[in-house]
Amino acid sequence: VSGVMTRDLSAFFAAAFLIAHTIQTESTTYISSRSELLSTMFFLIGLLIFISWPWRRGFLCAAVVAIPYWLAMASKETAITLPAALFLVDWLVLSKKTVT
Repeated sequence: VSGVMTRDLSAFFAAAFLIAHTIQTESTTYISSRSELLSTMFFLIGLLIFISWPWRRGFLCAAVVAIPYWLAMASKETAITLPAALFLVDWLVLSKKTVT
């Protein structure tokens, strides 16, 4: 009888450890991916501000776009590509439109 109880108790603790392990892994994965989500959000905000700026681009547009750019850079370093993305959008997409 004690051998059966020992096996059942061992199985219980193994299952409890597995449940706790998956919960901890999920929270760790969420924390590590949060920086990517923040960086992407600020990157897209900067891109949308640049695209939707209705008048001629100048210092004010650059200053406003710089705020989400620096926030994205503070979240994750891959946001360094935002100026290149803005250049490509301006050159390939926005230069084809006529401003009225």
